[in-house]
Amino acid sequence: MAAVQQYVSGVSTKDTARMRAVVDPGARYDLALLDGADAHTVRSGSIESTFPTVASRAGLVAARIWRPVVQVHEDIASVWTPYAVTVDGIYGWCGTDHFTVLRRASGWRISSVNYTRQTTGCEVWASRSGRPASR
Repeated sequence: MAAVQQYVSGVSTKDTARMRAVVDPGARYDLALLDGADAHTVRSGSIESTFPTVASRAGLVAARIWRPVVQVHEDIASVWTPYAVTVDGIYGWCGTDHFTVLRRASGWRISSVNYTRQTTGCEVWASRSGRPASR
């Protein structure tokens, strides 16, 4: 769970070095968009390819996760958690993250993240995440 918390903290602080430190080389992501013009579209790529977007995002970003479900067996772990993101204190988007984390000689590293992203229908998550309920 520490690797996931460090990664999410890196998103909030736009600290890609902090994120990179807990991501396996070659780690991948799958993003399922749930609303808007791209609804039901899945985008995939390397986690590394997302770092420039994270680093250059305008405004004060706050990414939050809560009530993670963590399953561990030997050297593999799964973390499933709701998340929400605010930008300058205003609701941005939310969804569910699923991280696969592997134990390496250097410690636990994220090997993949699969997540949903939506900009509507997150009102119930607002009270749980501490973010403002309105856009």
